[in-house]
Amino acid sequence: MNLAGDIHHTDLYGYERLIEHITETYGSYRTTAKNRLLHLGFKRVRGVFEWGDRSYAKAHEIPDDFPDDWTYTLPIEEMSKILGTNLTFDKLVFSGSFVYADGHLCLNHPDYVINFNGHWWLTEKAKEYGGMLSAIPPCVW
Repeated sequence: MNLAGDIHHTDLYGYERLIEHITETYGSYRTTAKNRLLHLGFKRVRGVFEWGDRSYAKAHEIPDDFPDDWTYTLPIEEMSKILGTNLTFDKLVFSGSFVYADGHLCLNHPDYVINFNGHWWLTEKAKEYGGMLSAIPPCVW
């Protein structure tokens, strides 16, 4: 594998492949490989191989200033614990204004989520948006 030629700084899929290459070459875990890359300054791997809802979430952007100790994905079990604790949150979820997609609670808008075969998925735009904080973020990361 020619890592220098295969990995592009703007390609999250390339980081997934790099992590897989490290795990296969050195017999390590994905988390270990990802943490080593983070320590080496590869901040973009923060949104790669994030575990949530019994599987890995699709790779997504996470801004550099997003705190390291915050979670980026929300397992469905954890979301169900939050339901019923806040009336505003409940209204947003039960009204269909927000949907659960790829381990994230997202604004139900075609720019951010699509429904395919009864399952919600993040769009490329939502993955690029990542955890950027704004007045009305499309996804709760």
